[in-house]
Amino acid sequence: SLFAALALKRRRKKKLVIAGVLAGAGAGAAEQARRYENVVRWCRGFGETRKIERREDGSLHVYWKEWEVADRVCRVQAQVYIKDVGRVSLAWHYTS
Repeated sequence: SLFAALALKRRRKKKLVIAGVLAGAGAGAAEQARRYENVVRWCRGFGETRKIERREDGSLHVYWKEWEVADRVCRVQAQVYIKDVGRVSLAWHYTS
């Protein structure tokens, strides 16, 4: 219907920002790679990702292929525990 089509156009895509993954004093390259892979596995547990970007500040920006998955995951804005990674902070932002 027309209303359904209009609703789809208004949905803004979201990205999840995960902080505290690659930070850590004394964490070597192998440790950082292991932590990154565990976060990727955790993210893909919710649905297929479009891309995951590493940022200079050590955060990861996660984009899902389907907006519903991003919407569901981005409802959580807090600290969570990811197995074999530890406690990380989650936040979300709209993408353009």
